[in-house]
Order: sequence, then C-alpha cells, then structure tokens
Amino acid sequence: MLLVSNTGSSEHRLVGTIDTEQVFDTGTMEPGDETTIVVVPEGDLKIADLNSDREVTVTVTPRNADT
Repeated sequence: MLLVSNTGSSEHRLVGTIDTEQVFDTGTMEPGDETTIVVVPEGDLKIADLNSDREVTVTVTPRNADT
C-alpha cells in the first residue's frame, strides 16, 4: 500500500503504469487531499503527475510473508 498526499498548493493527478498497463489513477487531488493506492502486479511502476509532467519509477516486488 502507498499513501499519497497532496501537500502542495496546487492540484495534482497521479497515474501509475506497469509496462503499458495503467494500474491506478488518483483523479484530481486538491491541496490537502490524500488517498491510498494498492499495487498488485510486480514490475517497474512508473508514476506520472499529469499536472506537472514529473515522473518517478518504483520497483514493485512481492511482499515477504514473514514481514
């Protein structure tokens, strides 16, 4: 799970894709909004902010059952 918070002063909208499959879209988040994202597929998750054109890539791996 990933908690996403808009701590800025403008709108943001995050979209996440693994390979070419979209796995989430937060919709427009106003300042102060937050949401929780659950990502199930493994792979390199590209998270793009459609309002600022910023991107980051996070590697998603299976959770170890012992943790």
